[in-house]
Formats: sequence, C-alpha cells, structure tokens
Amino acid sequence: KYSKEKKKEITIKADNKDMTYGGSAPTYTYTVTPYVKNIKGSSSEKQVTITPSSVTNFRNTAKTDTSLTLAWDTNTTGDGYVIQMLYGTTWKTIKTVSGNATTSCTITGLAPSVTYNFRICTFKTAYGRNYYSAFSSKMSAITLPSAVTGFTNPVKTDKSLTLSWNKN
Repeated sequence: KYSKEKKKEITIKADNKDMTYGGSAPTYTYTVTPYVKNIKGSSSEKQVTITPSSVTNFRNTAKTDTSLTLAWDTNTTGDGYVIQMLYGTTWKTIKTVSGNATTSCTITGLAPSVTYNFRICTFKTAYGRNYYSAFSSKMSAITLPSAVTGFTNPVKTDKSLTLSWNKN
C-alpha cells in the first residue's frame, strides 16, 4: 500500500523455487495483480533480485588450542549470516547467526595445532524464504598447540640444568 489518498494494493504470489547457497544472484519471480477501487486489473509477471551484499573483512580474532573466534563487519543488507567449515572437499554449515548486529562467533571443540578453513555469507529473509549472498573467500585459521603438562622442577648441577615435561 502507498499514498494516503490513493489506496492501491498489489498481491504477490510466491513461486516454490529452491534456493541454493552462493553462486550468481538469486532471483524471485512474482505475479503482480493491481486493484483499483476493488476492480481487478490485469496481471503481469515481474522478476525481482533479492541479494544481500557479501560479507567483508572476515577474519580470525582470537584462538585457543580448541577454539577459534571469527569476526566480520556488519552487513546492513542482510538478516543474518551462515558460516561454513571445509571438511575434506565439502563445505558444511556449522553456524547460522540470526540478526545482522552479531559480528563474531566462537567455534569450539577443535583440535590443537590444526588449520581450519571457513567461509561466510549473508542471508536476507523475504516472502518467507532466505536469499543468500555469494560466499566470502576462504579464510584459514590455526588453533594453538595444546599447553605443556607435567612440567617438573628443574634438576641442576654445577654445569647443567635438566628440564622435563609430558609429550603433547
């Protein structure tokens, strides 16, 4: 609806196309049927592109031996974010963040001293469906080595110092 004096309305009928992540810009086809003074007019099919902007400045901001904190810049064109991690040759969604105000998340349960690869995209919800931006470039991050354990008091002599600890 628009215009205070002229109450014009449009009816939007959604199609049932499947949406995929990334790739070219997704499009949404709808039918517009104008109504003027409750008299049904003609219909015409239009195509609209609903594509949020891609995420920028995707980075690793903190790490431990079992976790990585990922961060990115706010994307005001989206309603949330999808984070994927590479498992072998397959990207799998590991986190969906609702709302565009959240700009970081911590991935836990990781192994020490391992390189992990991540990517992120934005999604926009419209007409009861999610539409996705292209994914970011792959971002790699390495967890820290695990902490040394079993460190004992040094044994010293006049000419040497012996240190010992458990092997990780």
